[in-house]
Amino acid sequence: MEELEEGEKGKDPNISYGLIDLEDISLTFWRAMMVGPHKTNFDRIYTLFIETGPEYPSKRPEIKFHEKVNLPFVD
Repeated sequence: MEELEEGEKGKDPNISYGLIDLEDISLTFWRAMMVGPHKTNFDRIYTLFIETGPEYPSKRPEIKFHEKVNLPFVD
């Protein structure tokens, strides 16, 4: 719940996140948006889908980009 509240408050203007479905009481399916560094090749909005499992935070979530991303450090 703390992470959800932090994402909704939007402390960082370059990152936002929250539940895809506000009725998701298991807090499993999230969407995040990030803005890449200004005036670089990465200056765009990136949308990610995040799925946490029942073992979160002990087990890391599965994260996928919404659109194809051509970055050498993204698999």
